[in-house]
Amino acid sequence: MKTWSMVVELPTALLRSLTTAQVRLFAARSGWSSRTAKRGGPVLNHPTDGLTQIHLPSSDSDPDYAFRMRDAVIKLASSEKREPAALLHDLLLPAADILHIRLRSHDASNGTLPIDLGVKLFQAGQQVLTYAACSAQEPRAFYRTTTAGRVPQFMNRCLMGQSRNGDGYTATFAAPVTPDLQKTFADLPPTDDATANEVESLAVSAAPFERQVTLTLMRAVHTLKTAFEQGDTSGMAKHTDQGISANLCDALAELSVADQRAEVDIGVGWSKALPRVPFRLRHGVTFAQPEIVLLSAVGKELKRIEHRRQVVVGPITGLHAKPAELFDPFQGDVTVIAVVSGQKRSVRFTLSEEEYKQACNGHRDRLPVSVSGILSGEASSSIFRLTLPKGFKVVAPSAQPEGVPSGS
Repeated sequence: MKTWSMVVELPTALLRSLTTAQVRLFAARSGWSSRTAKRGGPVLNHPTDGLTQIHLPSSDSDPDYAFRMRDAVIKLASSEKREPAALLHDLLLPAADILHIRLRSHDASNGTLPIDLGVKLFQAGQQVLTYAACSAQEPRAFYRTTTAGRVPQFMNRCLMGQSRNGDGYTATFAAPVTPDLQKTFADLPPTDDATANEVESLAVSAAPFERQVTLTLMRAVHTLKTAFEQGDTSGMAKHTDQGISANLCDALAELSVADQRAEVDIGVGWSKALPRVPFRLRHGVTFAQPEIVLLSAVGKELKRIEHRRQVVVGPITGLHAKPAELFDPFQGDVTVIAVVSGQKRSVRFTLSEEEYKQACNGHRDRLPVSVSGILSGEASSSIFRLTLPKGFKVVAPSAQPEGVPSGS
């Protein structure tokens, strides 16, 4: 096992501020076992190497406290295949997912950046976390405000981390997470390419809100990267449930630089306070400079689509469900009578299984429904199609607006 014990220097003041509780939590999440020695402090045993142990100090007043903590950090870093200084930095943070945004360009080759570009990098970090939080709370293609619901509270808890040296310039941001002992993701099924999206959706919905934000962010950047690799970004509006929004794309597009060989790396160091991150999302994403430029165009298209969104309200006149098959999700087609351009028209849209059940209940109770989306169809069409449906709900009698058409 590789060690840095003879070469690494770690600040004594930081080692003294590190607690045995922080080390033991991190070690336990990494598979180390713990036992209490007859003399001295706790002993941690490596998960696979029976010869490697960590002897923690017995108390804060232990004369070799910093020495033992240094040994602990070095051995944990070796086990995790990380640099000791970086691991010490993360251990001292509160339980948090650590977002890393690294710019690799000619300007950043020596670990520094021009001030205006540095400001853009840190602003981008703030914005991508903000809009990932918006998407985790309520997926949309475009946000006009970020002050609703849990977003401000989440952002007020986020911290800026220490910038890191290396290949390029890295800005770090800590998104604190609250361990939820009732939801450890132990029931998540193993994943393969066919079920990865379902597993990711389950992981997001099962997680505390703070972890939902970072999972949503990584789902978004992975989906964008896949679209670039496949050469087709035309369907991004269909993936708002995976965190893609015009605002997120615009924030990342701000990192565009003149250097055509520049790259932007986005990754998350996942807090061990919440285990089981879906496999695809454990890894970072790299955007090349031409892809960063394209993000601006994707953002413009999402805004254009969102501006065409309209709400239709009316009674259900038709229901047709297509059961889920091997690689195809459940599809439930719903037809309503709604006022379109001043006239009664049939409007058809497709819902998820859960929303389709709500539609069936509304139809049974003879209640109108409401949904927003993008209408398509000629003025002479007998049926209009509503794509990208959002916000489906059954309208209670007390909330029904005037002018809702009847089903007859």
